[in-house]
Amino acid sequence: MIQFIMRRFMRLGKFFIVGGLGVPIHLGILYGLTEAGLFYVASAAIAVIVSISCNYFMNHYWTFRDRPTVSLSRGYLKYMFVGCISDSIYLGLLSVAVSVLHIYYVLAAGCLIIGLGLLRYHIVGRWIWKTKEKSSTSLLPKCQSEKV
Repeated sequence: MIQFIMRRFMRLGKFFIVGGLGVPIHLGILYGLTEAGLFYVASAAIAVIVSISCNYFMNHYWTFRDRPTVSLSRGYLKYMFVGCISDSIYLGLLSVAVSVLHIYYVLAAGCLIIGLGLLRYHIVGRWIWKTKEKSSTSLLPKCQSEKV
């Protein structure tokens, strides 16, 4: 049971490390394109696509490498789908934070990315990379079947 809990925390930690590596990619693209004259929402949309792609491959090969996925391309499409939904929410909230609340766009973007990370972890961990750990969650010992 303790090993199961430790694996879950380690995986969550890896997921957030990958996300943490994706944040500078996202914010760098957002900042660079916006300062070059592109509207900040368009810059954010481009940054989302690039950072989601980088995060998928890092998560596939590191965070969830011990869990099966149907295929690399199907997993990528599912990850992009989850990312598009969660990042549509992100873009809407970013727009409100900047336009209505007058929060600096880089600060607002960083806070929203962190806030949506837990939701994304839960969804992708169960939908894209299927769990092998269901049987290990039982507190009862496994019974050995007798040979007849």
